[in-house]
Amino acid sequence: MVSEGDDCYIDLGGVAVAVKIVGFHGADVALMIDDTDPTVNARLRETSKAHLLLCADSGKRAQRGTVIYSGAGPMMIFRTSDDAYDGLKRTHSRAPLRLAVLVSPIAAEDFATAQMFRTTTVDVSAGGLRIPRDEHQALERCRLMLTLPDATKVSVLGRLNRAGAADLAYKFSLLSTGDRSRISRFVLSWHIDFLRSAQQRAVGAVEN
Repeated sequence: MVSEGDDCYIDLGGVAVAVKIVGFHGADVALMIDDTDPTVNARLRETSKAHLLLCADSGKRAQRGTVIYSGAGPMMIFRTSDDAYDGLKRTHSRAPLRLAVLVSPIAAEDFATAQMFRTTTVDVSAGGLRIPRDEHQALERCRLMLTLPDATKVSVLGRLNRAGAADLAYKFSLLSTGDRSRISRFVLSWHIDFLRSAQQRAVGAVEN
């Protein structure tokens, strides 16, 4: 299974271009390309149809799709047209963003034993989040009020997905498309910064 940071190729009209996977958002895969490659924009002017060639431990696989965005920088958005994410690790990327979150019980049976509490996320994705368990009760259902890095607040229902010894994982329920995209944007931004920093460290190591 391939995941964020992995190397792969995108086939644009018979020309394979090396890319890195930045992250996932539903049917969309964010890719980082070499913006010095002159063949990319020329090929995109001819066709938006493409194949994402995945090189995982289980062998090479190809995802059919369309390039729906290619900006002036090194970013490209590939939208898969296949029914399933064969070979891709997850639907939504997660990042270790430390965001403030208010957790409130919503089930009547929890009101007597649980209180709302404030904490900080361990990581977050457009599909859910993890928080430290500490002494907090593992609520099967709750209201999550998440504060994004731009101070925007997102209110969403959470359903307990996993209760570990150290953390609680909640899956988002009834999250609006707009709020899901906002969260995904910050997650993908973290992965872009992480990949760029890794590339800079690699270049520095070679030069030294």
